[in-house]
Amino acid sequence: MGEVFEVVVFTASLSKYADPVLDLLDVHKVIDYRLFREHCTCINDTYIKDMSIMGRPIESVFIIDNSPHAYSLQPENAMPCLSWFDDYDDNELLGFIPILQKLADPSVKNIITELERLKLNGCGKVDSFSQYTTSTEEDSTDSSSEKK
Repeated sequence: MGEVFEVVVFTASLSKYADPVLDLLDVHKVIDYRLFREHCTCINDTYIKDMSIMGRPIESVFIIDNSPHAYSLQPENAMPCLSWFDDYDDNELLGFIPILQKLADPSVKNIITELERLKLNGCGKVDSFSQYTTSTEEDSTDSSSEKK
């Protein structure tokens, strides 16, 4: 997905802890930017990931996160995921691949609108990704757009 999207890891962790972990995980160098706790907005002792600080049109930005509080300023830009705790068989993020492929389609001009259309944004609940893994007539429109 790194060749299609600008990948930004936005974590509420301190950079001194997160950077070494990201160095180990990013073996293919797909992470374009790293944002840490110091980039978060602290509201009532909660670290909020305000995506407006990225300097990108907000309709072209989305976040995959396990904490609704983290994306509470832009829930319409969020795709919720489950928390991960020591389950080495966890493959939930792989379920996002068909969705990310749909979002990368040149016909998608507005991420917020598309997440709402797919009923995947953080304003609702995601139960299963299986319904998004098959192509539909509605998804097969063809037009051009820029990289997300």
